[in-house]
Amino acid sequence: MIMTIMEWAGCVTELCGAALLAMNNQYSGWGFVLFLSSNVAWITYGLISHATGMVVMQLGFTVTSLMQRIRFCLTSESQDGVYEIFIADKFLGNARRITCPQFDRAC
Repeated sequence: MIMTIMEWAGCVTELCGAALLAMNNQYSGWGFVLFLSSNVAWITYGLISHATGMVVMQLGFTVTSLMQRIRFCLTSESQDGVYEIFIADKFLGNARRITCPQFDRAC
């Protein structure tokens, strides 16, 4: 029973998350929340069914989703409409900005 619930929860949340991202509107950010929910459901399903490959794949998807979300949160729009990304230098402990002339946040 729990495997069926996790399977369908993972499926539905993944499809809804993809649809939200594809719409590219003010609600698209919630697609990542749905992706993370889907990852949790698929990891649970994989653990219960002993599908190690699925668990590893979903952990990888979770890490990449979190990396993209962190990058999105560290990006800001300056007053002239140019996006800047703050990059932390882990070795030197300081941050620098990279200016992105595109209108899209993913540069």
